[in-house]
Amino acid sequence: QRFGTGPIAFLHIVPSFDWQSRGSSISERSAVLTNGAEATLIEDHYRYGVRFLFTPAMGKIGRFDTTAVANTAVRYTVLFTYPKMFMGIIVALFLGKKSKLFARATRNRVVPRVLLQEYVFSVVQSGALWQSLDRNHDGYVSVEELGKVLWPLVRGQLRRSNPDTDDEVLYRKLLVMLDQTFPEAFVTEEA
Repeated sequence: QRFGTGPIAFLHIVPSFDWQSRGSSISERSAVLTNGAEATLIEDHYRYGVRFLFTPAMGKIGRFDTTAVANTAVRYTVLFTYPKMFMGIIVALFLGKKSKLFARATRNRVVPRVLLQEYVFSVVQSGALWQSLDRNHDGYVSVEELGKVLWPLVRGQLRRSNPDTDDEVLYRKLLVMLDQTFPEAFVTEEA
């Protein structure tokens, strides 16, 4: 085979024709002119930088990347919503009597009872989430409590990223990262 059996990634590098200045460099030196007079020569060297843009890698990739799959799924989901949106605009604006029927069918009616049910549901859901985070029910979510909730979710990915590191060390690193991210943790308003 031409490329061997290991992982292969084709990188497409595109130079960016944009202003990428590295600044000016001024130097001064003495010089003797052809008529024998002394002069000071000042040179201004303007240094240009180059910026390279890397397009996403293509080819045989070494490991399965869930982030790439999730990004692709999100892109296609957004992309597939456009035809529905365009058809809705065409029907709503350009089809005469059918536009009126369409507008009547898609009109949202505000019903206070439904609004109250949705509000109560969101309040109950938020309260249940807070109760699951605040395990000792003191109105304060500490970094340790947040770490205990997050550890089962991130443990597998951390183990794959750091196969030679002990779980206890990874857990301590997670707590340090959470402490730096949320130095004050979370407190309820009544606490």
